[in-house]
Amino acid sequence: MSEIRATTISNAAGTGPIALTKQSAAKAFEKHQIDGTIDGSFNVSSITDNETGDYTINFSNSMNNNTYTACLHGSAGSSTTVRWMIYRGQSTTGFGVKTYAGSSQADMSNNMTAVHGDLA
Repeated sequence: MSEIRATTISNAAGTGPIALTKQSAAKAFEKHQIDGTIDGSFNVSSITDNETGDYTINFSNSMNNNTYTACLHGSAGSSTTVRWMIYRGQSTTGFGVKTYAGSSQADMSNNMTAVHGDLA
């Protein structure tokens, strides 16, 4: 069996990291709280709080097209209310998310997304 050990993997010129363009790794992810505070992210520049239960995730680096997939998860802490999420307004620079408690839009305490597709 072969083993590769490295502390840094650089591009062919040796001047920067390898670009994730065609690999199947997530091209963006984020976790944020109910107040929009980002706990952790990759390729997410900001989150816009549009209104209760409606926010927009903005990419740092654009996607190649708007056919990427976003996986969503949210929780309401210890609440027993069923909550669900949908995404909308998909563009190369970001997408919107709506969160619900039953049939009403509602904020969630923990929100997470991961995006798969090709970067521009």
